[in-house]
Amino acid sequence: MADMRRFEQADDIFSKVAGWGGGFRPRIVDLPEPERVAVNQFTEDYLSLHDVTPLIGRDFTYADTESGAAHVVLLGYGYWQRRYGGRRDVLGETLRLDDGVAIIVGVLPAGFEANSQLARPLQILPAEVSRRGTGRVDIREITAGSDGRTSE
Repeated sequence: MADMRRFEQADDIFSKVAGWGGGFRPRIVDLPEPERVAVNQFTEDYLSLHDVTPLIGRDFTYADTESGAAHVVLLGYGYWQRRYGGRRDVLGETLRLDDGVAIIVGVLPAGFEANSQLARPLQILPAEVSRRGTGRVDIREITAGSDGRTSE
């Protein structure tokens, strides 16, 4: 994570940098039968790096990625349709997960990260923030070449 935050400061080299992590499968426990869900975790610039905005609600902020921040989630489009019937008033509702309560702040557009039911901000434990090469974060960047075109 420290590497990624340093790369963000090199704005003469990278126009955007974002971290992504997967493999987290919490259970939603506020249902009659607990449900295990697929979750992607990413930093605040991940969606904008992919030129994506939430269908409703907001994207993650830098504050959301800070260790100890309140838990927030973006619903995957398919999960939003299945569990909430596509209701647009889900923003601000809570999900009780086996690791705490999370507030719904947005919904991802159809087709983006289609296999993910939830997205959470990528939060790194304070002890891991300064470690380099932990393998916990995939760093994606878009660079601007001398011709002004971007590449990933």
